[in-house]
Amino acid sequence: MALMNLSTFESYADKIAKQYGYFKVTFDSVSNSAEDQYYEMITAEDEKDVELNMLQTCSNADEFLLNMNTNKQIKSYSSFTALIPAFENAMRADGTLVDQNWDGYCDALTTKVSDFTNQTYWCSRNRYMKARSVWCEEEKSIATCEMNGVALDYIEDENIYEGVYVADQSADGTHFSAVPMIVKVTGSQTIANMTITVEGEDIQGNSGQSEQITITSKAPGEYSTETTASFLKVTNVTLNSGGVDGDTFDIVNTKPRDINS
Repeated sequence: MALMNLSTFESYADKIAKQYGYFKVTFDSVSNSAEDQYYEMITAEDEKDVELNMLQTCSNADEFLLNMNTNKQIKSYSSFTALIPAFENAMRADGTLVDQNWDGYCDALTTKVSDFTNQTYWCSRNRYMKARSVWCEEEKSIATCEMNGVALDYIEDENIYEGVYVADQSADGTHFSAVPMIVKVTGSQTIANMTITVEGEDIQGNSGQSEQITITSKAPGEYSTETTASFLKVTNVTLNSGGVDGDTFDIVNTKPRDINS
């Protein structure tokens, strides 16, 4: 009986992502706190003897803290980065999959992992996973839309996948997998009733992906129904019915799972 299954894989990958998230918050906080440099504090007193005695120590600390990088630090934590190859070894011993690496698991099990898992993979392997295997942890505004009178204005915004789709593209920070999109109400007024059509590219970058979304009684900051299809890019949003002047919303990417749950 195979021990490695979809539930085990996703739980393991999400645990790594959650841990990476904790590290990232910590290291980002330390780096941001280094804006007030030690040596600047010492030189402000204009005591030359003190400055000379503390120059090297303060300068070294300032440089280290200002250049603190999550991945650079995590690469030194072998007990954490070892989680990546350990899982691959376990899958090989288990023998349930032919392509026995993380991307192979995602392909065979029809699943994805967080970019935080992917970043840990990079720290361990010095390469990224495939973009098709990785979802973006950052919420991105894929499109910005506003009712101008009775017309809906659409402005293309950020992308979760830059450029033309490539099958083995790495998840390098500008390329992520296709995911369902969702409507986030912005502006200052509730959208009482509106039906829109979202158009774009499918998971392999083919144009013609299209889906209708209805927004009903959604206040600013609330979300409307997500698309059932996964979009690599949104290329247009059109108004089918409803809407009043001043209604505004963004199309944003979703995440297949919450790594913090």
